[in-house]
Amino acid sequence: MRRHDWTSSSLGSPRNWPQPLRSTVRLMLASKFPMFVAWGSELGFLYNNAYAELLGEKHPSALGQRFQDIWAEIWPDILPFIEAALRGEATWVENLPLTINRHGQDEETYFTFSYSPAFDDEERVVGMFCACTETTRQVLAERSLKAGVEDFRSMANDAPAMIWVTDPNGYCTYLNRRWYEFTGQVEEEALGLGWSKATHPDDQDRATAEFLTANSAQAPFSIDYRLRRADGVYRRAVDRAEPRFGPSGEFLGYIGLVFDIGDDR
Repeated sequence: MRRHDWTSSSLGSPRNWPQPLRSTVRLMLASKFPMFVAWGSELGFLYNNAYAELLGEKHPSALGQRFQDIWAEIWPDILPFIEAALRGEATWVENLPLTINRHGQDEETYFTFSYSPAFDDEERVVGMFCACTETTRQVLAERSLKAGVEDFRSMANDAPAMIWVTDPNGYCTYLNRRWYEFTGQVEEEALGLGWSKATHPDDQDRATAEFLTANSAQAPFSIDYRLRRADGVYRRAVDRAEPRFGPSGEFLGYIGLVFDIGDDR
């Protein structure tokens, strides 16, 4: 900012900036969180180092330029939030999809941000202040994970065995279609520890206790029990599961298989 040529900016020399703007800029520059302020009738643009990283090749030429010129490609998308701020209304948006051009080509991006009115000494709205963070990686990772989960469930639903998945607390979060067809349970009955209600009453406490013990130890789980079929007939079943661990070694829960191995004799 000290080296920048301000002659072409509507903001003029920093020496002549009004005190509210100077205070806002001082606060902004001291922060490690991406921030900018757009000030005056032309919304002259000022930002901190953290926000400069989000600008890509638009930095440093964006300093002091009109907000609308800097982000022309997304102006229609963000204009309603800007107009609200200039009316004195603060807004907050989470994971807003924006197609921006900061490295010479269009990019699919996502941002979470707040726009707040900026005031002069007489409490008039003279601009807007923004604190923001780019959430592109997070959103795309969650989308990829969701697609992976959907692919797994599609595959699991076509499997001949009964398949189940739990979270680290031992809560069953998923059972495949084969489980529901075999037991006659519905999802609301089976999730959590509800699956145990489909076992024989004499096996239910043992099956639950052995599973929770294995879950506490994060160890492989193996048990035989009698499982009630949808027509009320009990069948012998083998239930086997392996613990799942994340890239850092954190316990994620289990993925298990249940096989019908014959009539209960």
